[in-house]
Amino acid sequence: MMGRTEAGLRSCSRIDTSLREVEAYLELQEELKKEMLRTEEDIVKLKERVAHERVVRKNKEEYAALAKQVETLAPRKQTEKDRTVLVEQTSLLEEQTAKQTGTMELRKKQFQLLLHVVEELKKNCNQDEEPESAAPTLDSVTITSGAATVSPAVNPDVEMGEADP
Repeated sequence: MMGRTEAGLRSCSRIDTSLREVEAYLELQEELKKEMLRTEEDIVKLKERVAHERVVRKNKEEYAALAKQVETLAPRKQTEKDRTVLVEQTSLLEEQTAKQTGTMELRKKQFQLLLHVVEELKKNCNQDEEPESAAPTLDSVTITSGAATVSPAVNPDVEMGEADP
């Protein structure tokens, strides 16, 4: 009997050991599942962090590129100084243009007055002068572009093609 009891005890102990191993295996499996969930959560968080870091890196690269462009430009103080000089030059040129325009208008009026006086003198001379005079008259004076030319006096009594006697 002892053999049976011992065999029964061994078998119970094997069953008991197997049950404990199964329980330990199930606990280990639960811990592994929890660890896998924590690892997946960590992976998601790390992916988010990587995405954020990519955006930060992109922004830093853009900033560096813009900083290089800004370095090639003149400083603001110099640009403002240059702008002020250009504004002063522009106003000086506008004043000169206004002055020149005024001078041109005055010269135009003087020239018109001169032409008017010449016309009046022509009329006065035509009334006072005899038509047979050989001297140039104001009728024979032509003014073009500031230059005066004298053409031979024309006798209004003589028709074209007839010579003077």
